[in-house]
Amino acid sequence: MKKAKLAALSLSAALLLSNCGSPAAKETNPPAPQEGAYVAGTYEASADGRNGPVKVSVTFTVDAIEKVTIVEHAESNGISAPAISGIPEAIVTYQSLGVDVVSGATITSEAILTAVAACVEQAGGDVEALKAVPAGEGEAETLQNATVDVLVVGGGKEATLRMAQEALDAQVQYGMISKGETLTELAETIGVPAETLEQTISEFNDLVKAGQPDEFGRRTWESTIEEGPFYAVAFSPCVHHTMGGLEIDSEAKVLNTEGQVIEGLYAAGEVTGGIHGTNRVGGNAVPDALTFGKIAGENAAKK
Repeated sequence: MKKAKLAALSLSAALLLSNCGSPAAKETNPPAPQEGAYVAGTYEASADGRNGPVKVSVTFTVDAIEKVTIVEHAESNGISAPAISGIPEAIVTYQSLGVDVVSGATITSEAILTAVAACVEQAGGDVEALKAVPAGEGEAETLQNATVDVLVVGGGKEATLRMAQEALDAQVQYGMISKGETLTELAETIGVPAETLEQTISEFNDLVKAGQPDEFGRRTWESTIEEGPFYAVAFSPCVHHTMGGLEIDSEAKVLNTEGQVIEGLYAAGEVTGGIHGTNRVGGNAVPDALTFGKIAGENAAKK
C-alpha cells in the first residue's frame, strides 16, 4: 500500500513539474469574418480599352467603394480624359456600376466599368446589384431665358437604344443589312456555308472569353456573339482619300523637291500632300479642296 501511495505521489509531482516547466497551450480561434458589403482592402484588375488594357485599383471599406484609381492605360489623350477622370469619380459618388458611358469614349468607359466590376467580385461584392443602382438621376434642371452654344435634347440611354434599334430595323427592311434569327438562317441569307459561319463565331467567342486578340490583332470586343437575332453587313475596300502628293505653299503654288515655287503651277485637294501633316484630319478633305481650290483659282486668274 505504501509503495502504491509513493508511486502516485511521484507521478503527481512529475506532472506538476512538467506543467511548471512549459506554459499551457492557449486555444486560438480564427478571426471572425467581416460583416458588410465587401471585404475591406485594395484590389486591382484590367479590361481591354480602345488601345490596350486599362488597369484600375479599387479600395473598399466593409460597406463602401472608397476610391477608384486608373493605374495604367494607353487610351488616346484628350478623347479619353472625360472617361478616365469622370467614370471613377461617378462610381464612388453614387456607389454604382450603373454609371453611363462617356460619349466619344465608350470603349474606354466600358473598360473602366468592367475592371472595377472585377475588383468588386474580388472584394466579395454584388456586381449586378451595383449595376442596378441609379447614377446621377434626379430632378431635371429647368433652363429659362438661357443662352447656350449647343443644346442637346435627348431621352437618355433607353431612348438612344430604342432609336438605334429602329434605325437597324429600317436598314434591314431596305436590304442594307441582313438579319437571321439563327446563324444558319443568317448564313443562308448572305450566301455562305452555315458550318463555316458557326465555326468562325465559335472561334471568335473563345478568343473573347480568353481575352486574346484575333488573328488580325484586334482585341476591342468584350461581348461574345451567342444570342440571336444575328446581323451581317457587306464591306468592301475603297479609296476615300489619297495620302501624300504635291507639296504646295499657302498660295496653292506647287513646290519642287528643293522647296522652290514652280511658276504657273497650282494644285489643290487630294492631289496635294502634307496639308494635314502625316495623316488626314477627318472631315477636312472637302474643306481642304474647296479652300485651296479657291486660292489656286484666284492666283491663276491673276496671271
